[in-house]
Amino acid sequence: MLGLELDGPTLGPPTNDDRNLALLRAARSAGVTTWAIAEGAAGARAERLISAALPAPDPELVVIARRSIRHLASGEARGAAAGSDLEARLRSSLEESNGRLSPHSVGLLEWRDDPADPPETETAGALDRLRSGGSIHDWLTSVPNAVEQWSNATDERVRPTLVVGPLSLLDRSAVAPLRARAGRHPVGLFVRNPLADGRLDGSRFERPLADRGPGVPPPTVRELHREFDSVLALGFLSEGRRRTLAQSSLQFAAHWPWVCSILVPLPRPERLRELLEAETRPPLSDDEVARVLQRSVVAAEGGPRPSGLK
Repeated sequence: MLGLELDGPTLGPPTNDDRNLALLRAARSAGVTTWAIAEGAAGARAERLISAALPAPDPELVVIARRSIRHLASGEARGAAAGSDLEARLRSSLEESNGRLSPHSVGLLEWRDDPADPPETETAGALDRLRSGGSIHDWLTSVPNAVEQWSNATDERVRPTLVVGPLSLLDRSAVAPLRARAGRHPVGLFVRNPLADGRLDGSRFERPLADRGPGVPPPTVRELHREFDSVLALGFLSEGRRRTLAQSSLQFAAHWPWVCSILVPLPRPERLRELLEAETRPPLSDDEVARVLQRSVVAAEGGPRPSGLK
């Protein structure tokens, strides 16, 4: 169920790399097989860490690499595939990643839309040729962009079937369109930000004061209410200590049959166990899921705040 997202903020400074290597090994030993890496220098660092942590071939490992026109242009500035068409540029970039990942390789390519993108048909064609040629297993696009493509498509069979986007107890916007899509054609979601920027696992409170930048005051009580009242309203999911709120959010994402994997930022060692144990806790009931979804309707209609909140 769980996948790990490796980017600059989650990896921390290079002095963290011994800790990161131990975390990657522990996660793989616990059954984690999906690893999402960022673009640029952070992505290259994550690729080297995966290679060092897991030096043996592993056919179960799925590496998701992110690409965009902006990323490719940065590589070309360093002399990589300059002047080539999109397919050749992507292939060259993937070869670089695979060299750092060895003995592993990129399995899924996440395409990030950018205003500088070529026409949609050219992008999709290049990605499909990489897939059919065996350079990647498949490619992903973002949920909002995919939904727009589906609504405008005359033949839905040619649209992407794998998507990536946010889904959590606090962000249910993907549920309705993906439920509708799954009723017509197979679709798979790789969930991003299931812990709602740290609000659902408490890590939002652990950010150092320096993260706010110079001259930025601490949040006011009103701002904290706006940010966390919706979290407090979900307390019924953790009653009786059957599961934590973070585990509940992972279970909410896993409730939907079209979810492929739930990507969480690489956590601290003590947090990793909690997240891995989500699958061993009592799953959310249909009534609990319905209650969560109903809260989104009330909030959208501007209804009253949950009772018990001052």
